[in-house]
Amino acid sequence: LATCCHKKKIPIIHISTDYVFDGSNEQPYVETDPVSPLGVYGKSKEEGESRLRSILNQHIILRTSWLYGKNGNNFVKTMLRYGNEKEILKVVSDQYGCPTCAADLANAVLDISKQISQSSKIIWGTYHYCGLGITTWHKLSEKIFDIASQYQNFKVLSIEEITTAEYPTRAKRPRFSALNCDLIKKHFGINIKPWQESLKKTIKRILMVS
Repeated sequence: LATCCHKKKIPIIHISTDYVFDGSNEQPYVETDPVSPLGVYGKSKEEGESRLRSILNQHIILRTSWLYGKNGNNFVKTMLRYGNEKEILKVVSDQYGCPTCAADLANAVLDISKQISQSSKIIWGTYHYCGLGITTWHKLSEKIFDIASQYQNFKVLSIEEITTAEYPTRAKRPRFSALNCDLIKKHFGINIKPWQESLKKTIKRILMVS
């Protein structure tokens, strides 16, 4: 695709991930921080970034994190389903990141696309976009039910904290993958919403609350 776009002189907006980082940072990652993916998924995304950069100068790489939305399979919808099925949920509390609403990301892509079509002064390269604020999967789960329980009853009675070691997965995940979004705000004027605000809107859509 990048080769085709290069021949046709067409820009690309490419979606990437926080999983290109290893999670060893103590502060939100900036675009120039060295990448060091832990697993196959992160490595494949990092390779995609590198190949795009080598082929096409007119590119925007958008790294995002902890993506959720009304459609598809994602953490928020999974928690709501489990909340109807189980009284006790156990959720990892030692991984930190920035939940991102898919609709917000889509709007950012549309905004950047519009600016690309109207300006010859685009600063191409890699940018970070995610919800504003850092949390854990456990805190995110608590917030999900704080919001959702306003609209319907759930079976779940408690959400217990567990460690990553207590919840092994095939794919290694970074301990800390928060992203710094200052650059996209500076160059494109993109508004970054607090993750709690977007989460509430999404849950209302999922539960079909007017």
